[in-house]
Amino acid sequence: FADVPVGTGYRTECAITFEKRRGLLTLLPQGQVNHRFLAQVPSNALAYGAAKFDVNAWLDSLAGVVEGLEPKMVESAHKALAKAGERIGVDIRKDLIASLGDDWAWYVSVPPQGGLIPDVAVFVSAKDGERFENAVVKIVDKLRERAVKRGAYVELNETDFRGQRIRFVEAADRHGEPVPVQPCWVRGADYFVLGLYPQAVKHA
Repeated sequence: FADVPVGTGYRTECAITFEKRRGLLTLLPQGQVNHRFLAQVPSNALAYGAAKFDVNAWLDSLAGVVEGLEPKMVESAHKALAKAGERIGVDIRKDLIASLGDDWAWYVSVPPQGGLIPDVAVFVSAKDGERFENAVVKIVDKLRERAVKRGAYVELNETDFRGQRIRFVEAADRHGEPVPVQPCWVRGADYFVLGLYPQAVKHA
């Protein structure tokens, strides 16, 4: 445990080591945390955090633990995941989860123009950014098809802010009532910035 001076503030770090992980301990994130995204966090951030977390490897570990307790449950989960992938037109494990890296970070900041709802952005490194983004676009296309049949609205739009392209999803129900969030992302060289609305990722 340590408080490390960073600029005009401090960063608190905590590390827990195990001689050998077994059982549920294998599900805990592991590896040296990389603060590569810290420089992109706005100076007015209220909170920041980072973690080393390989989601794909974690799912494998979870399956291993569950299989030892209830093998049929793992089989059912694999079938459900495959069926969900067929419905949205992508392989959830290969196209989405495996395309992401294991460096994660997040921050909460005060909106530059004010407001009661803080901006929240999440950073994640990418092993194959193009594959991940293409998969997300396919999912939005499937959602659009379903929305049209129900008289609702789903559309993938984009805007440019200081040279970076922000892609976001707008949606409304069949009565024209807009969904209060607009899931969005910015694609970097080897990472993504994710948010619930475009304003949240503009300054990341």
